[in-house]
Amino acid sequence: MVSDLLNIKAISQKFAKALNKANIWAIYLASKEKSYWTFNLTKNVPETYTLQDIANFSKGYLKDYPVFNQTTSDGLLILGYPKDNYTKIVGTYFSIHAVHMLPLVAILLLGFDFSLLFLLSA
Repeated sequence: MVSDLLNIKAISQKFAKALNKANIWAIYLASKEKSYWTFNLTKNVPETYTLQDIANFSKGYLKDYPVFNQTTSDGLLILGYPKDNYTKIVGTYFSIHAVHMLPLVAILLLGFDFSLLFLLSA
């Protein structure tokens, strides 16, 4: 669990080793948007953030680095990965009706394909 590896004042050696091995940088933000600590932070990534900044990078990127966020009782852990490790595929919303109709559409499409195959092979 993340909270076992984190401390407000410092990063544990076990967690630091794991981050270092995976080439990940980390920021642990307090509730006042100032960092408790950072680890292997790149030069162009700041240590303090506004609420708007946090809302923006919660979508998956911070200064073009793919990031993953984890809330804790004391703050927010941000893990940043090398730029070429992950990509974010934009999430799309579908209506519940469209999701429920998907099996029917798939069956109709398959039926059409088999009908077309049968007609062409005859």
